[in-house]
Amino acid sequence: MIGYNSNKRIWTLVVQPDGNDGMSLDAIRDLLIKQGNTMILSFDGSGSSTLVKDTKTIVNPDGYKNNAIPNGATFSVPIK
Repeated sequence: MIGYNSNKRIWTLVVQPDGNDGMSLDAIRDLLIKQGNTMILSFDGSGSSTLVKDTKTIVNPDGYKNNAIPNGATFSVPIK
């Protein structure tokens, strides 16, 4: 889940390791709201996720999913 606090202009990214129970989506959502996040987006990264930071790939999807998922969300945070 990712949240944005528009008052403080802060992004919060919540990640749980694969295979762990962790918190429910409702509990994470409620925590992000309590922290003042005004926009929250939930998605399943799982074995199909890719993470790119400043043009460097940090996390690659599993090989069998690499060619099966042609699109995804991109988030860009402006730098002052």
